[in-house]
Formats: sequence, structure tokens, C-alpha cells
Amino acid sequence: MGTTIEGGELYINDDLVPRIANSLTLNDGEGETIITSQIIGGGQVDPTSAEDFSTKIGGFTVDMLTTVENVALKRKWKKNGINNVGRYVSLSGEVTIFPKLALTNSVDINVGADTVMSLEFKGSPSRTA
Repeated sequence: MGTTIEGGELYINDDLVPRIANSLTLNDGEGETIITSQIIGGGQVDPTSAEDFSTKIGGFTVDMLTTVENVALKRKWKKNGINNVGRYVSLSGEVTIFPKLALTNSVDINVGADTVMSLEFKGSPSRTA
């Protein structure tokens, strides 16, 4: 039986991020591998692979309740540009760090009870500490 990674703590800079359960999606930024076939004759091909470095973008998406406090956090992170640091600490203690992130989407601030903001951070690939 595996161990779930939900329930850990998400930080942006030193701010603990309050989030909606099951809304966090991490992308390590491993990038895509391009496969191309070359003809070697006799009706045969030889596949080759290459890394697409332009797709090595890490980050995460997360949903937060629209509260006065969370809107203030969102505005602070947006002003930081690409200078945010993301850190996810799993229940098992594994730490995933995104050393250089920007809040990339234009976040809608929905007004009302129990409304949600969706935030998307992108930047450097993750590393584990």
C-alpha cells in the first residue's frame, strides 16, 4: 500500500498556504522527451530521443478560499514576479523545492461566501532537499 502525499504543508516564501483539500497539483518540470524516427534502410527505422529543454518548467496549481487574508497573500506573491520560492513538505518529511517561481495567471477574485481563487505558479524545475 502506498503513502499519499496529500496533507503536507505548502509554503510560498515563508507563508504557509491555506488551500482547498485535493486542489494542489505539482509539476516537477522534468520536461518532455521528443522521439524521432530515422530510416536506416531495408524498411526499418531507428528511434532517437532528445530532451526539449523549453518544456522544463516546474510549478504547481492550488485553490484557496477567497478571504481578505488570502487575497493579500496573492497580491504579495504577484508583486514578487519570478522571485517566489515554493516548498512542499509531505507528511513523510520529503521536501520538494521550486527555487524560482512566478504567479503566472490573472487570478479572478470571486466575491461571496465559500468562493475560491485558483493560482498557477510556474518557474524553475523542482529539486528535493
